[in-house]
Amino acid sequence: MTRIGALLCAGLLASSLAQAQPQVLDAGRIGQGLDRLAVLGSVLYIAAHPDDENTQLLAWLAQQRHYRTAYLSLTRGDGGQNLLGNEQGNGLGLIRSRELLEARQEDGAEQLFGQARDFGFSKTSAETLRAWGQEQTLGDLVWAIRKFQPDVIITRFPGDSRAGHGHHQASSLLAQEAFRAAADPRRFPQQLSEVQPWQAKRLLWNTWKSFLGSGDTTEPGQLQVDIGGFNPRLGLSYGEIAALSRNHHKSQGFGSAAQRGRLMESFALLDGQAARQDLFDGVDSTWSRLPQTQAIARQVERLQREYDSAAPARSVPGLAQLHRQLLGLPAGVWRERKLQDVQTLLLAAAGVWLETTADAPRFPAGSAIPVRTEILLRSAVEVSVLSAGEHRPLQIDQPLRLSGSAHSLQVGTQLAIAGQVLEVQREIQFKHVDPIRGEVYRPVQFTPPLTLTPSSTAYLFGDDHSRRIEVRVHAFADGLNGVLQPQAPAGWRITPEQQPFSLRRKDDELTLGFDLEPEAHPQNGELRFQARVDGQVLDKALATIDYGHIPAFDWFPPATATLVKFDLKRGGERIGYLAGAGDRLPQMLRQLGYQVDELKAETLTRQSLAEYDAIVTGVRAYNVNPALAAARTQLLQYVEQGGVLLVQYNTLAPLPAEPLGPYPFTITRDRVTEEDAAVRLLLPEHPLLNHPNPITEHDFDGWVQERGLYFASDIDPRYQRLLGMHDRGEQELSGALISAQVGRGRFIYAPLSFFRQLPAGVPGAARLLANLLAK
Repeated sequence: MTRIGALLCAGLLASSLAQAQPQVLDAGRIGQGLDRLAVLGSVLYIAAHPDDENTQLLAWLAQQRHYRTAYLSLTRGDGGQNLLGNEQGNGLGLIRSRELLEARQEDGAEQLFGQARDFGFSKTSAETLRAWGQEQTLGDLVWAIRKFQPDVIITRFPGDSRAGHGHHQASSLLAQEAFRAAADPRRFPQQLSEVQPWQAKRLLWNTWKSFLGSGDTTEPGQLQVDIGGFNPRLGLSYGEIAALSRNHHKSQGFGSAAQRGRLMESFALLDGQAARQDLFDGVDSTWSRLPQTQAIARQVERLQREYDSAAPARSVPGLAQLHRQLLGLPAGVWRERKLQDVQTLLLAAAGVWLETTADAPRFPAGSAIPVRTEILLRSAVEVSVLSAGEHRPLQIDQPLRLSGSAHSLQVGTQLAIAGQVLEVQREIQFKHVDPIRGEVYRPVQFTPPLTLTPSSTAYLFGDDHSRRIEVRVHAFADGLNGVLQPQAPAGWRITPEQQPFSLRRKDDELTLGFDLEPEAHPQNGELRFQARVDGQVLDKALATIDYGHIPAFDWFPPATATLVKFDLKRGGERIGYLAGAGDRLPQMLRQLGYQVDELKAETLTRQSLAEYDAIVTGVRAYNVNPALAAARTQLLQYVEQGGVLLVQYNTLAPLPAEPLGPYPFTITRDRVTEEDAAVRLLLPEHPLLNHPNPITEHDFDGWVQERGLYFASDIDPRYQRLLGMHDRGEQELSGALISAQVGRGRFIYAPLSFFRQLPAGVPGAARLLANLLAK
């Protein structure tokens, strides 16, 4: 599949999965839709990540000005952090993608995605463009512009250091290049069999008064627009709509307060024709931009003038006439868009409820899905279902249920409303009643026939002992008999070499165990799991994402795990872990031989803490758990009595008023983003760098994504600074690992990214962490 094809498929798949329940338009939203029929203008907003978008501006453009509005996120946000659970990488990217799609349901904009990889924080656009592949990402952006055909393009960021993140800078630089490239038929000519060159009127940068401490970027002479105000049809201000939209970014902790009243936004011209009074200066956003559409414009005006919010069904004949008129237009973006809008309004005004459901959420790929389509008419409008060449009239409040089967995840139903035949597509849904949440929908998905899910994504061997590993085998079809065979790199013994299994019914599950033992000189690498079933080789795992703010869904990563053997000595045995925003460190520590108990800050006592050699706080623990601040006295007393307290990274806010440690230091945004950045041992003789494992620069080989983040600064001299590191071209930072002796124990602030390194199987990170946990 081409890169462009992959982009389209990814976008369509994500959109379908997000629409977990058919949206019903009330009378106010029908009125909004009628107003939108008169507007033929479009805006494309471009930035790097989920949550970069200006949700109030999107809401105002879509709901007040009625422009077709879309946000293009060049990445899925898979390199960020996760406040909800322990998903990282692709799993987090899927969560954040669906959060974006749910956010757009609130603010009325559309959502588009690029294919660039979020590889974590970057400090320069040059690094970002190298990692993304500048020409490939530019091609994706050019395709999006040619496909969407925006009149105005807006970037969230400038292309320089004021944007902060290198991804932010790169998103603007690419938008600036794509603005011209999209109009040039010599650029990406392979796209022109499906789309045509397109020149937007202008490219603007949405400047700000304040953004992540970067200062005021507004200037006299910039275009200013008031995006405040109240929408009486929706009963909300645009700031209130924006807050509802932004609150869907729960994995990033981006819940926000609603803004009400006047709000000025500023815009700087980056390219194209300047705007003096309005974003759409010089753009005809009426029907007159298309030839021979005067009758359509008059019909839209009549629908708006005669709309009765107490009786929306009275608009059905006029909407049906408009539908006929639109069908007579030549093919084009606006014809297709307005036909879709009119169909939505016809269904809503006629009071038609239509959904298609299945009795299970998962079906093997290639199988037929038994489905039931339920149609309910809630007005006196004449509506018929076209089935097998016959018209079946609907009766008010008498559901019509149609049974059938489907080989795709969408089902089409033909309806006749006021003489117009509509092909209504619905995603197949599975719904059930949850005793807490009520009626819950989730998308139906195709699955492999069978999945193989190892108990961990990495197995760390710090010694030569054999270890039991387990694989969960799940059937998505009846009558599966096969053999599971692990495949390890050279130097590993697996017992038994393979195991047969038999699963009689769909959703049967069993767990198979294997003994894995390193031999002499084992090779580190990938442990693969494959099952042979009826001549097929199956090698996918099952991962389910189920948080209440987005529809539940499954995804199927490769059935693999990282396998690593290295020399490790432990200086402690029993660890107490105070969970933070979610990471897999407790599981990885157990693999290294530690006994790990997950504790609650509310129940800590002097006696309970005394049982542990070390206490570890999870990533962002002080940000998400206010009870930790109240436990400060007990934790520091534990340290004074000889314990080790290891605090992983926290962000700047919210933080307790008192210092996290015994002496002051400040948490900053300082970080080292280059995973291969040189590391200097500032105190090479310090016990934490020597006991029980001698640490050298080689222990920092093979790290992934970054060295660390939210380093300490303004450090009290009673702390010792153990490591120095810096990204290329920057000054050395010494706040990545600080330690202070307190009584007979030790306090450590270690914002190194252990939460990424150990699940990735990085030996040096595990050795250093073992030293920090040792007494």
